[in-house]
Amino acid sequence: MDIGTPVTLELLHTDHTSHELYKSKVVDIKGSYLFLSLPSGEKSGKTVFIHEGTPFNLRFVGKDQSVYMFETSMIAKKKFKIPVLIFHLPDENKFKRIQRRKYVRIETAVDVAIKSRGKDSFTSITTDISGGGAAIVLPERHECAPGNLVEILFVFHMKAGDVHYIDAKAEVVRVFKGKGMERESASVEFHNITEGSRQTIIQYCFERQLYMKGKRVR
Repeated sequence: MDIGTPVTLELLHTDHTSHELYKSKVVDIKGSYLFLSLPSGEKSGKTVFIHEGTPFNLRFVGKDQSVYMFETSMIAKKKFKIPVLIFHLPDENKFKRIQRRKYVRIETAVDVAIKSRGKDSFTSITTDISGGGAAIVLPERHECAPGNLVEILFVFHMKAGDVHYIDAKAEVVRVFKGKGMERESASVEFHNITEGSRQTIIQYCFERQLYMKGKRVR
């Protein structure tokens, strides 16, 4: 983890029935202590009050783009330049990697705007997306073909309520017609994207996975 890394806190209960999730960021790391910004509810977006000793599973996206998790608890609340919560930071050998693929692909509809070099723009949606690329529904008439370079604007609606606009340059790797689909789709691979933008996409995918997990449990 680095300073500024987004983290997700999942409240632990003895009956293991809770799916309460909170968002925060790493403010500082000192030895076995992790300093986090005040968490906010994933659904409400409001700052939450946490008692000392409250146990959590903490998840974050590592430098290798995998998602890691470890158990921790809130030790204390301090105010430096900003209010922070102090959590116990275990040794790295206590971290559990919970997503082993470099980029986890999820099925989801994300609004996109596409611009091909020398071609007119069009708007559409994805059928799936990952940190490495996406599948995008094409118009009835199009000139997309493998090898084409495109510019894509993604619109991500995060669980906290904020909206992220991500620009990426990508290459069309194949054009196909999925099962039950009326239109063709283009599978694209990101070629030029900032690491911060890729982290946002990975975080969005992770949030969607947790959301679908919660729906299945209910």
